Amino acid sequence: MAEMIDEWANIHHDMLNEITKRFHSYDDYLQLRFVCKQWNLKLPKIPNNGNKVPWLLSPIAIDASQTHDLEEKGIYHLMLRDMPQDNIIVGSCHGWLITVIVASHGGTVQILNPFTKIHLDDLLPPISTLPNVIGNDGSQYILSEYLRTRDHHYIHRTQFWKVVINSAPNHENKDLMAVAIYGCASSLAFYKHNENDDDKRWLKFPTDREVFVDVIFFEEKIYVIDKYSKLYEFDSKTKAEPIGGIHKAPPPSDVVTHFRQENSNN
Repeated sequence: MAEMIDEWANIHHDMLNEITKRFHSYDDYLQLRFVCKQWNLKLPKIPNNGNKVPWLLSPIAIDASQTHDLEEKGIYHLMLRDMPQDNIIVGSCHGWLITVIVASHGGTVQILNPFTKIHLDDLLPPISTLPNVIGNDGSQYILSEYLRTRDHHYIHRTQFWKVVINSAPNHENKDLMAVAIYGCASSLAFYKHNENDDDKRWLKFPTDREVFVDVIFFEEKIYVIDKYSKLYEFDSKTKAEPIGGIHKAPPPSDVVTHFRQENSNN
């Protein structure tokens, strides 16, 4: 019996990774890591492969958040006591939350893992570097949309509508890219990692001024929808900036796109 336990404990790493691909929810993955000490050491805290069922996040209290597992219809309460009360969540990608530290000097954009409590505060540029910021003295901002000062707490809480990243974040990820919908005009900005990135800044997106309502990364492309329901597609792998424009997507074949009126005189 002891020999059989040792065989499972010392299973080849590649085979263990194949097993993890069959787990779709994070709580099942945690149980897998708890099988034995060796598996706990071999497997990362956050799964980096396989299919993952998304969770919905809804803040319910100052120091807690409620998540809904779509696969098991369960509700999990995660205590986020390390996150200050006035921080706001502006995105969720690859199992990480993207938050703005409202009380910070320039509006730090923090990437936080709610399960491991690991937070990365220096991967994305702060709010103070957005293209519409034309003045900032630490406590007051001047934005290009309206030439008057606004309190930094107000700006930090209201500038970002949504922020998405293209891959799981870490300091070794040289391909990290982020796109943000920001400002009262719901404009687009992007950040792309640069080897000589001493001055991280959000850069204006190469597109006409539109009001954008949603953005996602999918298969190394960026897809954005504006308020007129026009779909934009951009290549995210280009060197300097995303390249693309309006994407003419055909409607699904199984969706009715016209109405037919029938005359019934029976």
